[in-house]
Amino acid sequence: MGSRTTEIMRVMFLDSSNRLLSEQEFGAGSPQRIFVQPRSILKRALELDASGIILAHNHPGGNVTPSKSDIDFTRSIKTLCLELEIRLHDHLIITNDRWTSFRKLKII
Repeated sequence: MGSRTTEIMRVMFLDSSNRLLSEQEFGAGSPQRIFVQPRSILKRALELDASGIILAHNHPGGNVTPSKSDIDFTRSIKTLCLELEIRLHDHLIITNDRWTSFRKLKII
């Protein structure tokens, strides 16, 4: 993911024992932004009967600092997950040589 030239989001769907059910790419992006509908992620989670998800997206520019839109999206999807009893375990930002975790940064 880190070597891609446009932003992409991958979502890992987990069962109640945190085993991987599926992993899927969502959204279309530009070098600086990605367009993902939270409803498409949560629809897939419900189809798989997932108990948890992990979000991961790349920053082609190399900066692992979450943008305001990254933070807003993550908080929005966390709220929706709570309503559906799906745990948002983490959101990772990946670059070519580094990564960071929203949980580690205490954003979620």
